[in-house]
Amino acid sequence: MLRVPNSCTFLKRKNIDRSGIVVASGRITTTKYRIIGNNTQMLRVDHETDADLSQDIEVTLLNTITSLIRQQKPSVIILQDYNKGVLTAGVITSLIQLAKDSSIPVAVDPKKKNFSLYKSVRLFKPNLKEIREGLKIDLSPVSPKSLQAAAEQICRDQQVDAVMITLSEEGVFIHDKDFSGIIQGHPRSVADVSGAGDTVVSVAALCLATGVDAGAMAALANLAGGQVCESVGVVAVNKDALLNEAERHLLK
Repeated sequence: MLRVPNSCTFLKRKNIDRSGIVVASGRITTTKYRIIGNNTQMLRVDHETDADLSQDIEVTLLNTITSLIRQQKPSVIILQDYNKGVLTAGVITSLIQLAKDSSIPVAVDPKKKNFSLYKSVRLFKPNLKEIREGLKIDLSPVSPKSLQAAAEQICRDQQVDAVMITLSEEGVFIHDKDFSGIIQGHPRSVADVSGAGDTVVSVAALCLATGVDAGAMAALANLAGGQVCESVGVVAVNKDALLNEAERHLLK
């Protein structure tokens, strides 16, 4: 039997704010165990449940988030869908409406299950696998033309402002009303891709909050996602290293 530490106890010990944490009795915290060999992830074992939240926990979660938004007035909201049962259909639609009512832009990193539920968000950031599964298309060969067609379909069907498709080592594709194209990747010594997608959508969301245009947003997010792949495990972005790379690669 795998033993998982109490997450709230851990956060308290690290002096991390827990005001947004909702405890669901009887529901375990997802824990991922990564087996690393020769500086490369060989295997991952997940200890989790992916059943949808019960209705009472869903209500508690939405009430908690509503209260936090009113108190803290965030500049952007990220919906990072891991398909673990927390972002239910009810939670998704309620949060998007809440953000809309509060004039807060929403960035989404989707999964197949709820792909089409994310409507009227500012940024939609799938990877190639999620695009293929979500739209039920082959998308082969992968080209600027095929990527643009997929992005335009999402913008049209889901009333999305911008679509960013991550392409692994090939970079990212970005599409909005003013810009459409591939931002090329940069050579990296890849050790572990864990957390790359989270990093990309986080940096992109920061750019949304500060009014950065789509091309620059994609370029910065692309650099940040590549940077964290050079370290083993899930690591934070090094802001000084990111600034240095941005100056070298983006200010030419």
